[in-house]
Amino acid sequence: MSDQLTSEGIVVLYCSVPESLGAEDFDARMALLPRSFRESIMKYRRHPDRVRSLAVKMLLQKAAEIFGLKELPEYRVDVYSGRPYILDQPEFDFSLSHSSEVAVCAASVVCRVGVDVEKIRPVDLELFGHVLSETELEDLQNSAAPDLDFFKLWCAKEACAKADGRGMMLPMAELNISDGSILVNEQPVQVRNLPLAEGYSLSLAFTGSEEMPVAIREVKF
Repeated sequence: MSDQLTSEGIVVLYCSVPESLGAEDFDARMALLPRSFRESIMKYRRHPDRVRSLAVKMLLQKAAEIFGLKELPEYRVDVYSGRPYILDQPEFDFSLSHSSEVAVCAASVVCRVGVDVEKIRPVDLELFGHVLSETELEDLQNSAAPDLDFFKLWCAKEACAKADGRGMMLPMAELNISDGSILVNEQPVQVRNLPLAEGYSLSLAFTGSEEMPVAIREVKF
């Protein structure tokens, strides 16, 4: 794992999202984004949701610049999988996530990626039986830190689902992640829990070799 940004592997960018953002600051940041990015942000009705969407789109723009995409075509979301993509840039793969006061973007031009971040909070494990195997549920119930361990597992599964492209249509309870890897559609997917701010869990999933360079960097909002 490296903190040096690279265009030959995977870049993971994250930032802190302010609890509130005034109209002037919001408009100033929006003006720096392509029109299609701005349109996707304004689809949210609540201002806090727009701010979080703004944060991930700013990270996406930064990631695109790292990979040499200066002029970004239209931002779209696949109607079947819900997976976002940049029109006419099929080699540029990315994944976005945000939770509470943190936003994250993972991107690459050499593999498919999926990323998920969650704020760690108390959970009722019984409500998540549909995404956990019996063994996973039992292990969590016996864990000394069940909330922390749950979100590590949940983020890993969600990141895998995003990398695969089917999202929650995947049989999540059957995703048995061991030794940092998993087979999805007979394709190896690597899974990494990455360091982030205290109180958050962050997982990255990607296709290809486990030796893939991964660079993680905080970006100022």
